[in-house]
Amino acid sequence: MNKALAVLGTCNKYFCALLLASMVSIVFANTMLRYLFNSGIIMGEELVRFLFVWTTFLAVITVYYEHRHIAVTNLTDHLKPRTLALFSFIVNFLALFALGILFQGSVMYYNETTNMGQATGLPYKVMVIPVIIAAASCFLIVVGDMVKQWRTYRQAPNDK
Repeated sequence: MNKALAVLGTCNKYFCALLLASMVSIVFANTMLRYLFNSGIIMGEELVRFLFVWTTFLAVITVYYEHRHIAVTNLTDHLKPRTLALFSFIVNFLALFALGILFQGSVMYYNETTNMGQATGLPYKVMVIPVIIAAASCFLIVVGDMVKQWRTYRQAPNDK
C-alpha cells in the first residue's frame, strides 16, 4: 500500500511539473509573440489560469501527504507526546470539517455551473475537478493521520 502511494505521489509530482512547464511555455510564447509580432495566443491567459488551478490543487495533495505544509509549532514543540497526539487529533478533526465543506461546495459548484471559458470554450467544471480530487484525497490522508494519532494517544504513557 505504501509503495503504491509512493508511486502515485511521484506521478503526481511529475504531472504537476509538466503542467508548470506548460504554463511557463505558454506565457513565454505569448510574451514573445506579443513583443515580436504584436499578436498573441488568444486563449493563452485563460489556459494558463486553468493549468494554474490544476497545478495548485494537485500539488496540495502531495504537500499534505508528505506533511510539508507550513506549520507554526510554537505550541506543539512544548507538548508531551500524549498531549501532542490528542491536540493533533482535535486539529485534524477540524481539518476534516473544513475539507468536507470544501468538497461539498466544490461538488455543488460542479453540478450547478454552466459557465464556459470565453476564449477556450472549456466549461468551468474542468476547473473544479482538481478541487474535488484534492479535497477528497486530503480528507482520506487526514483520516489516516487521525488513526495514527489516536493509536499514539492510547499507547503513550500519561503525561506528568
